[in-house]
Amino acid sequence: MNKRFLFLIGLLLFSIPFTSAQSGHIPLLTVAGEGNTSHGGIADLYLEIQPGTGNVFIDSFPLTKLDTQISTRIAKKVACDFLEKDCDQYDFFYQIRSKSSIVGGPSAGAAITVLTIALLGNYELSDNVVITGTINSGGLIGPVAGIPEKLIAAREADYSIAIVPTFSLANTSVEVPGIELMPVSTIEEALAVFTGKTLKKKDKEIILPDEYVETMQGLADLLCSRAESVENYTNNNSLINESLDYFTRGREIYEEEKYYTSASLCYTAGLRLRTHEYQTLEDQEEVAEKIRFAIIDLDKRVEEADLQTLTDLEAYMIVKE
Repeated sequence: MNKRFLFLIGLLLFSIPFTSAQSGHIPLLTVAGEGNTSHGGIADLYLEIQPGTGNVFIDSFPLTKLDTQISTRIAKKVACDFLEKDCDQYDFFYQIRSKSSIVGGPSAGAAITVLTIALLGNYELSDNVVITGTINSGGLIGPVAGIPEKLIAAREADYSIAIVPTFSLANTSVEVPGIELMPVSTIEEALAVFTGKTLKKKDKEIILPDEYVETMQGLADLLCSRAESVENYTNNNSLINESLDYFTRGREIYEEEKYYTSASLCYTAGLRLRTHEYQTLEDQEEVAEKIRFAIIDLDKRVEEADLQTLTDLEAYMIVKE
């Protein structure tokens, strides 16, 4: 009887690390606008990982927008892929707490990924570091808005190091005294700052489906053609200069067949160009009326869309929002 009892106790102790919950916390940098001004803030993200079946649960106060919820699921997948870990045996409980009226945007993706990797891989994160950035396939960290406001909030909260996307600093100079800026472009680089260790994901050959390549190429063609008129401008101002820089890099990247990046760059080029054009229009009311009717038409076409998959539904909800 004693041997059997000891065996059961040993089996129980052996199983504890695999059945007990893991929990952790990481700060989130936020930015909110009031009128013509904006200010940064700090939210808190908590994660508890329990034995389960691969579900993701999100509890937020105040409510999060749909893009935040989707980016949380993407971040969890990127973290599991980074560690080459089968996450179908766990459930992930994310909790967001903020003083903002609503939490929105995908800029928490990098932080969510870092925290998820830390818990799954048993890595200790520095409590002196904070991060902002989106997360994309392959562990790439994408640009976000409101960098200066977020850095001020981080400094006021006594963080000494702020990790920001390298691409967010490509065409601007950001400097906030009292906090060290660490530009990164991958999740590996961010983890090195947080942990002090070099964590390397195994390189794998990425094979893009032909349909994806064709879709991205078509999108890049469309967005770059919309922005190409910036080359005709001779006046020199910040918006035109930024637009031309984004457009030029977009076309260069296009020649390298990096169509997704090309589309993103040309989209930003077009955005800068349209901002300049609308600011200098004499009859802005007429343009505003045309845009209003275009939005009504788009809303009608979205309502008529044939939704057949969960991806269709997510895309529909994002466009409607």
